[in-house]
Parts: sequence; structure tokens; C-alpha cells
Amino acid sequence: MPPVSESLSKCETCNKVFAERQTLIQHLKSHSANNKFTCDLCDKSYTKRHGLLRHARTHTGERPFTCEKCTSTFVRRDVLASHQRRALGVSVNFLL
Repeated sequence: MPPVSESLSKCETCNKVFAERQTLIQHLKSHSANNKFTCDLCDKSYTKRHGLLRHARTHTGERPFTCEKCTSTFVRRDVLASHQRRALGVSVNFLL
């Protein structure tokens, strides 16, 4: 795994900056040669199949999670939950 920069949680491989150090550490895995799930359309790769499946939605436009209150749609369940908490004041409990 590439080295972690001590300043501002910046990736030393691609210069992307992260607000949280833990997010940077997760991001560093994207530069790993251990990524065995590769997108056929853009060559991005992932360590887990779930990551590739979630990424595929960027190409297909699929938005399978719908807000029951306002019919907004979302690519990820956690983003729907965040929307419901922020915009609607709804407490949402689900397993990721």
C-alpha cells in the first residue's frame, strides 16, 4: 500500500485530499495490485465484488433506492438514509 501523508490526509500517489484520515486509508487500497474486481468499461478496480457492483451504477445510471416521501432516487442506501435524516427529519435504521 502507498505511504500515508501526514499532512491534510493527502494521497501521495494521486494527490487526492480527504477530510478524514480513515477515508484516505480506505482510498489507498484503490492503488493496490490486490484489486481483483475490474470494471470492463473504465478499468477501475476494487478489492471486493460489492465495490465493483456499486461502481457499475455510475455507468448504468441505476438508482435503486427511492425515498418514499419525495420520490428522489439514490445510487446507495446510505445516501438515501442521509437524505431522509437531513431533509425529512426521519430516523432510519438499516444494515449496510
